[in-house]
Amino acid sequence: MAEQAALFITHITVYPVGFGFRLLALTRDDPEKVCRSVLETSGSSSGDDTSADLRLTYEVEFSDARRADGCSTWISAPGASGQRMPVRPLLSPDPERDLILSAVSSVSQAREYRQDCWVWPLPASGSVRFRCGWLAAGVLGQQVEIDGVSVRGAAERARPLWSREGV
Repeated sequence: MAEQAALFITHITVYPVGFGFRLLALTRDDPEKVCRSVLETSGSSSGDDTSADLRLTYEVEFSDARRADGCSTWISAPGASGQRMPVRPLLSPDPERDLILSAVSSVSQAREYRQDCWVWPLPASGSVRFRCGWLAAGVLGQQVEIDGVSVRGAAERARPLWSREGV
């Protein structure tokens, strides 16, 4: 958390095959005012791509060192390059080797931004570490850990809402 902005992981929803989480960004003032110096720099014709500083970044890491990251854009700079999109592998992912982090949806309001994400597969054991940051707003390297065994336990307790017949 910085003086003008804060980032949070607000909740985790666990399913039998993976889990979702929400990244929440809040600003004390209009986000463009919070990021004014970066926006002014990007408005100059210096040729530098400062739009990366405007992005909210997030990362998930399992205790076995598998890691995946993503970024979201809340505000944009004139002439900024587009958000990078992950390239999906042509082969089926391996749950023992791969970790997939996907942005599912996002909502932007006056001083609030929400990014819902999906993580696959479930962690085997150990910790699950979440990191997030927003360089332009002065939020650097926020981090929180949860117990991967708790996530897996919640997945084992998950039950379907309806039978397959109703699908």
